[in-house]
Amino acid sequence: MATQSHLFLERVISAAVGVQATSIHLTPGQKPVIRRGGMLEAFEEEDVVSTDVLRDVLDLVLSSEEKQKLEKERDVVSVFQGEGGRIKVHAYIQEGQPAVTLKPIVSLPLSVKDMGVPAAFLSWFEEPHGLILITGPHGSGRSTLAASLIEHINTRKRRRIITIEDPIEILLRDNKCIIEQREIGRDVPHWESAINSLFLEDVDVVFLGEVLSGKVAEGAVRIADKGALVLAVLDSVDTVTGVREWFDLWEGDDPTRFQQMTIDELIGVVGVRLLPRIGGGLVLATEVLPMTQAIKGAVADRNWNGARNLLATSRSEGTLSMSHALAELVRAGVVAQDIAEAYAADKDTLRQLL
Repeated sequence: MATQSHLFLERVISAAVGVQATSIHLTPGQKPVIRRGGMLEAFEEEDVVSTDVLRDVLDLVLSSEEKQKLEKERDVVSVFQGEGGRIKVHAYIQEGQPAVTLKPIVSLPLSVKDMGVPAAFLSWFEEPHGLILITGPHGSGRSTLAASLIEHINTRKRRRIITIEDPIEILLRDNKCIIEQREIGRDVPHWESAINSLFLEDVDVVFLGEVLSGKVAEGAVRIADKGALVLAVLDSVDTVTGVREWFDLWEGDDPTRFQQMTIDELIGVVGVRLLPRIGGGLVLATEVLPMTQAIKGAVADRNWNGARNLLATSRSEGTLSMSHALAELVRAGVVAQDIAEAYAADKDTLRQLL
């Protein structure tokens, strides 16, 4: 028989999924809160979450090993299979008490058409090898976009694809490709060993769920150099900043060598944001920075302002700034102007484009 806490969890998740919420926040002493259309809303019909209920929820969504990790490290990320689908779990300690954020995961990869992926960006996947960076903050749609891109390859080419994720979010199934998904902590002990194992593999496409260290970044570049197409996620605010922060991951000697290796293999960088759609739901806004010769030169000189200027002015060469992407969504009647301005780094430029 389901406990009251189990019924509470199912009820909250079902309600959140029903209104297309992107996350659920459970904190002791507060009512459940969801994020819908970019805005936080409380579930007023629910009671305030008690510490006892929250501990029961953690017992339901975390394994015994994960609970031990939470006790030791005060933070754990996992995925559990609910009745309505897979849920990403971020459990942590705040003010001495546990709290949790739950994020419903789409059950199947969306098509690149449904995601609104620019055609110029899709052309990068015709390259036999190289490095593609996907940037954006957490919750911006990076994993959802990556799954769509892998599925795009899966339906069109015969390839062997290996993903390294922490944790695995969207489950992928073989179509034309052989797809293997490996989870840090379950299938491989840590990121460095996962990267090292890839050098022994016969692999065509690699997806790295997030790159946080210089060793993993160097491994990604070397794997690309050896003939694989590598997609890597980086927690960064935009494409140009993403390249700079990728360079800054390097902690060893001779950073110039690492930077040149990256420039040689980097096909381009894409930056994403999820925006509330007029009429409900969310839509993806995409910034596209291809590595043209001019942009490579600016990046090699660490001329970040020059790279931003080329991003904004080289549309004929396949660039698409976030300002242009937002303007296109507003003109198409998909996103309200005030919402687009709230997400724009340069509001004046956006207004000039409208």
